[in-house]
Amino acid sequence: MAELKTTENWDENISKKLEGIQLTENRLIVKRLKIEKSKGGILLVENENPDYFNAMVYMVGPGKYDPQFEKVIPMTIKVGDIVTCQARCYQPLMIEGEELTILKEGDLVFYRTDGKQSMILWK
Repeated sequence: MAELKTTENWDENISKKLEGIQLTENRLIVKRLKIEKSKGGILLVENENPDYFNAMVYMVGPGKYDPQFEKVIPMTIKVGDIVTCQARCYQPLMIEGEELTILKEGDLVFYRTDGKQSMILWK
């Protein structure tokens, strides 16, 4: 598994709950990041779009097998990356009391490796 990255969104308890689980192919487990609200209830993410969501990557599979080259193509996404996905891909499942999602790498729109949430200004 990839080296753990330090971000303000990381939850070590989730990582521990996933011990013993092995993903296949190009799948990843993510936790949807919550939209921050001020004390007055104002959303702090500008122009939030309901068609997309940000998530923290907690586990990645080994990659997809390519029969043409007879080898596994490794994942570009790493544990700790922040990814942006289309909302239609969000299918929550409960693992040890945590609401998580299993995605394929191809479901991602883009990702950040610096641990910051994507600041997307939607039209």
